[in-house]
Amino acid sequence: MNDQPNINQDQPQDPFVDLRTSVSGEQSVLELQRRKDSFTDLGFSDEFVSNLSEKYPKLSTEHNLSVKLKDLTDAGFENPVALIEKFPAILGLSFKENITPKLELVADILDLYDINSYTANQVFESLPPLFGLKRARISMTARILKDHINEPKSLMPRQLASLLIQAPENILISVFKSDSKLSAANAVSRIGGIKKSYKTKEDKRTFLSDLFRRNPKDKLLRKYFNTYPMKE
Repeated sequence: MNDQPNINQDQPQDPFVDLRTSVSGEQSVLELQRRKDSFTDLGFSDEFVSNLSEKYPKLSTEHNLSVKLKDLTDAGFENPVALIEKFPAILGLSFKENITPKLELVADILDLYDINSYTANQVFESLPPLFGLKRARISMTARILKDHINEPKSLMPRQLASLLIQAPENILISVFKSDSKLSAANAVSRIGGIKKSYKTKEDKRTFLSDLFRRNPKDKLLRKYFNTYPMKE
């Protein structure tokens, strides 16, 4: 029985056929070239296309590439190709369940910070891997930062994205170990110092748990452990 996929070169093909599909010989070469041609025709860079099979072997099978590009354009992204090249995993994300709710969340964060000089789209364009985080984590990080960073309104898109992508444990420890508020200029470097001081996430959670036992009424810690409870 022939298990090889039936590839008709005369018919439009979905470039998101799983790149792990087992093909061999000439058929494998033709299939990979078809996939590469699909990306090239839609404006992807030579570097991205040349690394398609090596670096990005798990591109989504859920959406046709041209449809996903149109969806991203319709959502207000100026350069969806660049967005995908920076974060290929976005191809596997649902608009309804993931992309749109996260855009709405960051728009709410901009309102919370009284930022009206740029949009949620620009925040994600500055650091697309932010799409890979859960909404609860982004929301938690934003709430912590709100009252512990000087003039959040002054944050530029990349600065805000770089802060929102930080683990909430790192930001909490930075807040509790500092006598002054974080600033737009030094927040990421200070939080990075915390990352180097603790070997594991559990080490950080143990520190915060001990702190919470001593300060059970602290609203930030209560919110954090309500969202991420310690395991029994």
